[in-house]
Amino acid sequence: MYFPRHLDPILEEWSRTTDRKPLVLRGARQTGKSSSVRRFGERFDLFLELNLDRYEDLKLVRSCRSAAELLRAVAARHNVARFPERTLFFLDEIQESSDAIGWLRFFREDHPELYVVAAGSLLEVRLQERGFSFPVGRVTFRALRPLGFFEFLAAVGRDVLRDELRRALAEGRPAAEPLHQEAGCRRFS
Repeated sequence: MYFPRHLDPILEEWSRTTDRKPLVLRGARQTGKSSSVRRFGERFDLFLELNLDRYEDLKLVRSCRSAAELLRAVAARHNVARFPERTLFFLDEIQESSDAIGWLRFFREDHPELYVVAAGSLLEVRLQERGFSFPVGRVTFRALRPLGFFEFLAAVGRDVLRDELRRALAEGRPAAEPLHQEAGCRRFS
């Protein structure tokens, strides 16, 4: 089951940026990075995904020597003669390939028409272990944290309670006791 995350409007805003760089999503495992991108991909004419945790996808990436060669291989795999105007290319678990990370800059420089999103878990740790860094200034970074309480309330259909708690927070006042009880919280004096 998919439910909206705070990443959803970030993806939408990124896609409307005229000087769009590849987007790199960081975050712990199982926080919803891939699910959010797949859901976002439904808005595109073509959605292509390589999950580098899958042997066949990693093997494909390792067999290529450049971003352009990878795009040709992906196009051949999916029988796509020409990428449609709105094509989203998703590289999931990108930390598994330092080559793919390095190619992000070439996606931007040589294929700016493509919407490119990469996601990975423990990216900084893995890259430090391998002595590799991201192409600084040529990618946009965003993070997805584990589900927050307000996101949880929205996911379970408690929008009114969420909005009331947010309103109290924004106004800098404590929420009324019935709201605390409804939210499953105890107020401590």
